[in-house]
Formats: sequence, C-alpha cells, structure tokens
Amino acid sequence: MYIYINLLPVRQEKRREYGIQTLILLGLVLLGAIFLNFLWYQNRSKTQEHDRRVIISMQSKIKELEEAVVEIGLLEKKRDEMLERLKVLDELKVNRKGAALILNTLAWVTPTGIVLDEFDDNATPSLLKGKASSHDDVAEFMRQLHAIVRIPQGIARIIDKPRNGFQVRIELLSNPGKTEDVLTNSIKYFFQNVELRRAEQKTDNMSANHSGKRVDFEIQLSVNYIS
Repeated sequence: MYIYINLLPVRQEKRREYGIQTLILLGLVLLGAIFLNFLWYQNRSKTQEHDRRVIISMQSKIKELEEAVVEIGLLEKKRDEMLERLKVLDELKVNRKGAALILNTLAWVTPTGIVLDEFDDNATPSLLKGKASSHDDVAEFMRQLHAIVRIPQGIARIIDKPRNGFQVRIELLSNPGKTEDVLTNSIKYFFQNVELRRAEQKTDNMSANHSGKRVDFEIQLSVNYIS
C-alpha cells in the first residue's frame, strides 16, 4: 500500500518566502545605495560650496590686487613726472650756474686784442663769435681756451706742463696769480673740441687798430659743465 504526499504547497510556500527575502534584500540594498548616494551628494555639495567660497575669496583678492596695481601704476606715473620735473629743474640750475661760470672764464682768458660779441650756448656745439685785431690774437685766444681745465678746487688754467707728465702747473680762476702743481689725472678740460669755424679779415676804419683791419671769427666748442 502506497501513501502519496502532495509537496507542492510546501514548495510554493518556500518559493514565496524566498521571494519575500529576495525583495527585502533588494530593498535593503536599494536603501543602502540611496543612503550612500545621499552621503556622496551631501559631501559633494559641501565640497562645491567650499570651492565656491574659495573662488569668491580669490576673485576678491584678485580684484584688490588689480586695484593696487592700478594705484601703483598711477603712483609710478606721478613719480616719473616728478623726477622729470626735478631733472628739468636741475638742468636749468646747472645751465644758469654754467652760463655765469662761462662768462667769468671767458672774461678771464680773453686777450686784450679780442672783443667777444656773442656766445650761443643753445647751439650744438656752442658757438662763440667776436672780433680780433689780428689772426695771431685769434690763435692766442684759442690756445687760452684749450688751457682751461676743471680741477676739484674749481676752474683753472694750465700755465706749464713739466716733462715728467705726471703733474701740471695751474693758476686758479678764484685766486689769479697763484700757481700750484696738480696731478694730470685730476684735471678735466672745461672747453672741449675747440675749433675755428671762420676767421675773415675786414676793413675797419673805426677800429683803434692802426692797420685799419679787423678779423671777424667764429669758434665752435663744447662746454664740460659737470666735473
């Protein structure tokens, strides 16, 4: 005698339980994924917010630096303008002092037979015009111009060059008649590139010169204002 047992309901029940467990597991996995995704999103949001604040802070600093650069540029421009003005003023002072120094020096070295009419310091090189009793007076005047030097004590005239070449004997403009020896390397020529540009002999009946002649001359030269 055989006994038949129907196991189908039991299997269906197990399948139902297995399906429920699978759904529960999938639900847990889904909830875990949602939770992890939420955590990632929150962290990402915080990171983005931090980056945004950093960017805003950097932009603010960049703007401040740009404003500072503009201000520095304006200050540098004003500084350059002031330096240029000071340079012009210094040049005017030097030229003013230089003009007086040149006139004093020319009066000191001009021979008796020379009359100076004009000194044009605006030309390049400077131009010196005058009248002379003879060509010899013009030559002597040019020798005197070549002999004028600057030394630490001031303007001087070379009156002798000893053979040793290490020293020269000079006479100071500030103390005429007194001579002293100075080292050759301590002198700098005051009038440089002295050249006779024109020397023309003319008749001059009004001149005190017995020959009734005069020599109109032009000499070009450069002046060393700065020692």
